[in-house]
Amino acid sequence: MIRVIPEYFETVIEISEDQPVELVIENPKVFREFISDIYCQTQGKEGKVIISEDNAIKKISVFAELCISYPGITVEDKKISTKINSLLETEALNEENYIKTMELIGRVENYFSEMTALFPFEVLSGGLDTLSLIKACSFNACDNSYSLGEKLCNYLSVVSDLFGEKLFVLVNMEAYADEHEMNDFIDTCISHKYHVLLVSGWSNYRLKNIKKIVVDRDLCVI
Repeated sequence: MIRVIPEYFETVIEISEDQPVELVIENPKVFREFISDIYCQTQGKEGKVIISEDNAIKKISVFAELCISYPGITVEDKKISTKINSLLETEALNEENYIKTMELIGRVENYFSEMTALFPFEVLSGGLDTLSLIKACSFNACDNSYSLGEKLCNYLSVVSDLFGEKLFVLVNMEAYADEHEMNDFIDTCISHKYHVLLVSGWSNYRLKNIKKIVVDRDLCVI
């Protein structure tokens, strides 16, 4: 069980893998402060919002994934490619693959060293390491999705596979997806056991299989 303690209004938000939560904050100032707080903490700064899992406080910069700009959400993200490169480097340098990796690096270096003969002056190589070779291959996760719901589900899947369990905080998704698409997205999140918190300043949809919490303009929790 994941718990979010907002500090800006009196409630504890409980999110389980089989029940996402829709949080509607009708007070614009508090809505802005709540989202800004989480954003600042994802950037490593201090904040008031607390997130825990099984009563253990979690570091938001590591545990939470804040989604605000949906047109910009893609699995071809720098942090994702960096993680892929890091895992590939670890695999390439393990006991089973180390010799093959060193042989490959040697062949690549020799190949280009032979080409330097075309210059009328001496050319030296700074050396090639495993990570540089992997980066040269430009590995990225693939995204063949079309709808926003599919794109988000693919993103959540890749992030979860690479970084482990996360709390996904999705802000104002209603502005980008219709009711049917959102309900399909919620069903997918439940089937894959993602922990999801939908946050918005309004609510026009009748969403299924989700717990709804409304904080009105006077900060009364409904």
